[in-house]
Amino acid sequence: MKTFLSVVSLFLFLFSTTKAQEAIGPIATDRPDQTESSSLVPKGYFQWETGFLYEHANSAEQNYSYNTSLLKYGLFDSFELRLIVEYNRSRVALTGSEIDDQGLAPIAIGSKIAITQENGWIPEIALLSHLTLPNTGLKAFQTNFLAPDFRFLISKTLTETLSIGLNLGASWDGQTPNATREYTLALANGFTERFGGFIEVYGFATEGSQPDHRLDGGFTYLIQNNMQLDISAGLGLSDISPEYFLSAGFSLRLPN
Repeated sequence: MKTFLSVVSLFLFLFSTTKAQEAIGPIATDRPDQTESSSLVPKGYFQWETGFLYEHANSAEQNYSYNTSLLKYGLFDSFELRLIVEYNRSRVALTGSEIDDQGLAPIAIGSKIAITQENGWIPEIALLSHLTLPNTGLKAFQTNFLAPDFRFLISKTLTETLSIGLNLGASWDGQTPNATREYTLALANGFTERFGGFIEVYGFATEGSQPDHRLDGGFTYLIQNNMQLDISAGLGLSDISPEYFLSAGFSLRLPN
């Protein structure tokens, strides 16, 4: 009985925040696509974006993210704090044996800074950056050094329902000095006030390695202004890319 009352109380609390959030519009998330949103969490609001990911690299390797949690807080109107915590699993089949690592991934901290607001031909632009911390998470997943990454996030409204997003940036893996250049390009459409979808191409290129290009798409459903469900799937376009991947998640925004 106590458990039932606790669940009911939680849902009553979540739905009671809806009226307070109607004035700031629907939740804007960085999932499920790889194109990070140029929008920031409103000042004084907390946002949690979480999900599950399955990646089938090939017949010998599968990767799982049982919980990919992105925690965001709007510190100022133009500044957002971020924390990334993931619980991952990597399975690699070898001749006569198998490597199966499961645990926390290295923790990443970061920020998103607004640069411009959309105005006429001027797109909305923001700068996203993170630092992945060494010696955090499961030893098999740890990095030896700080691993920085950054992206310029650019988005533009095309019609009342159609928008386009572009990310350009680079990342370092904390093991080697070589940078990985990254790009994403996504086209999103709001089919109704609550139901939307997207299609996207994105990729990575590291010096000395073959580029990794991928294609994905998915759907979002807005339960309330502050709650969203999502589902997506994709496939690799390059020889070194995973064969396919699947994801599903949930996002929640709460006032302070």
